[in-house]
Amino acid sequence: MIVTVPVPPIIDRKTFEAVQKLLKARNPKVIPVRVISGPTMLTGLIHCPNAARP
Repeated sequence: MIVTVPVPPIIDRKTFEAVQKLLKARNPKVIPVRVISGPTMLTGLIHCPNAARP
């Protein structure tokens, strides 16, 4: 025997759909992975105060 109980929604349908769209857009399987290895990984992030600047 299955008992069904009506439950009011926590958020409205428009908000739910907007969040689902954002989650789908940010899905790591959809967005290409950044290259995190190689000689240029830290380029521009670290600066030596004693080095000559161009």
